Amino acid sequence: MRLRLILTITILLCSIASSFPNHSQPVDPIEIIDASAVDSPPIMITSDADLLIFPGNGTYDNPYRIEGYSISDSGSLPCISISNTTLWVLIQNCTLTNSTSAAIDLKSLANVIVRNVSCQNTVNGIRLNNVVNVSVESSTFKNCDLGVSIINSDNCQILNNTVLQGSTGVHLSGTSEIRVSHNLIQDMVSQGIYIDNNLNLIDNNTLVNNTVGIEFKNGNSNMIYQNELFNCSYGVFSIDSMYCDISNNTFMDIKYGVYLYQGNAGYSISWNAFYPSGELTVFDDMPENHFFYNFYWDYDGSDHDNDGIGDTPYAIAGSGNNQDVSPLMNPPGSVVNDTKPPNVYWDQPFEKLEYGEEMLVNPTIIDVNGVKSAVLSFNNGADQWFNISMTSKGIKWQATIPAYSSDVVIVYRIYSCDGKDNWGVAGDWSYSVARDAYSPQVIDSVFLGEAFATVMSSSEIFESHTFKADVIDESEIAYVVVYYQFKEYLTTFDNGTVELSYDIISSTWTVTINFPHAVDRYTAIFQYEAADVYGNIGSSPPYELTFIASSQTLTRPHSSPAYGFTLVSLGITAAVIVVILIMEFRGRTRSP
Repeated sequence: MRLRLILTITILLCSIASSFPNHSQPVDPIEIIDASAVDSPPIMITSDADLLIFPGNGTYDNPYRIEGYSISDSGSLPCISISNTTLWVLIQNCTLTNSTSAAIDLKSLANVIVRNVSCQNTVNGIRLNNVVNVSVESSTFKNCDLGVSIINSDNCQILNNTVLQGSTGVHLSGTSEIRVSHNLIQDMVSQGIYIDNNLNLIDNNTLVNNTVGIEFKNGNSNMIYQNELFNCSYGVFSIDSMYCDISNNTFMDIKYGVYLYQGNAGYSISWNAFYPSGELTVFDDMPENHFFYNFYWDYDGSDHDNDGIGDTPYAIAGSGNNQDVSPLMNPPGSVVNDTKPPNVYWDQPFEKLEYGEEMLVNPTIIDVNGVKSAVLSFNNGADQWFNISMTSKGIKWQATIPAYSSDVVIVYRIYSCDGKDNWGVAGDWSYSVARDAYSPQVIDSVFLGEAFATVMSSSEIFESHTFKADVIDESEIAYVVVYYQFKEYLTTFDNGTVELSYDIISSTWTVTINFPHAVDRYTAIFQYEAADVYGNIGSSPPYELTFIASSQTLTRPHSSPAYGFTLVSLGITAAVIVVILIMEFRGRTRSP
């Protein structure tokens, strides 16, 4: 908000000098960690004996608790490292950031639970190597190259976590019997989930905007069940893997839905829903894989007996020459009778904005039946709610909350509706707007008249002249005042403030100042001052006006009026001298 206040001063001369002075739970994936977390150096545990300093006794019901710590800038050391332990340990409610190693490093141990931990800006979020019976739950990994890395480990669970903005979300290598379930994995430049071993269960995850949703390489007998994949180049990509099951998954806005590249055999691919994609819904290079009861968005067959199964097979692209002999006419299961609202995924980038900044809200909103509309609703901090229709950018929807200049907290939520008219609400999110700390800018006044005034008598009121000043500030202006004094007096003459009247229609401020009769000449010094509603004060430079008696000519205002008058006098004197010299020269040229 830019306020340009036109300040008008009317100056009157007289003989006396005087002045006139509802809702759903938030779905923001970022966990809020306890703000009372204790700052700590890196924690290193290398045996069960090292655990004795922590509360608990090492049993399942009363594990040793490493909780409430904030560890940052640990360099090449993990923030928390544990090795060679067998007693039960619980790591919870910790904030771990800025490590070139790992936020948490667990090695050669058993029986650890990691819960409600925030890991950011580390090479590895959590790294498990040669462990058994470890559970990672309800934690957040952001800006980590590898969110969760599990190597040569068995019987572990990765549950209800959020992994954002990294290279690979979950990396399983040399593992078996690992369950990866109910996680949100988003914005990975490589894979959402990578698997190169056997007997793992990947279920009920949401994978959004990853280059590859799920990738197998030399991974056998793995199960991919009931996951949702959105806006990926590849949904499932597989090389040299066997006997994996891909069922009951949803693929939407995927360039290649399931891509079985080479050396894959014994796959069962069934009861999946393939919604509109970029190039290929499915691709298979081997004839030993089996496709049945899938819904394909580009299937153009008919169903004359109305049994829900197409009368002609769906051809699978690739040299395997496979077919789905029982393609579904509609998406399988509960998708047909969809009663769920769209899913909203939004990671708010800022918790505080500078005054005058806008907030772009562009969440991912997805639904198997498509998203029909979305509305951003926000509160401006004064119990007023405003609604903005959001614009679709693929699976991204966006709207902008306007800038606010006052010290407020903005609360907002997102309403969305799918193709079946199921409405849902996600939120609340909030951010604060910083208090304006900048002073108003007051630009110098400009004298508009060619001459100021002529003194006629001590009781007369003479012509007025207009001056303008611009007052610019991002916040609301609280007041504008004028300070003035007379230069000829050692102390200020009636130095005070002038209250200005404000005209809403013309957006002007007006002040009237009465000046004394000029017997000879004197100089008045003005200075404008403005303050915004936060107490930030700004002022103009001092500005001088010279008043002279009616027998003299008034100079225009400038930084040194006396010098201006002297220069004019010198100019006139010089002109007279030049004229005299010219006349004398002409007289001499006429002499015989």
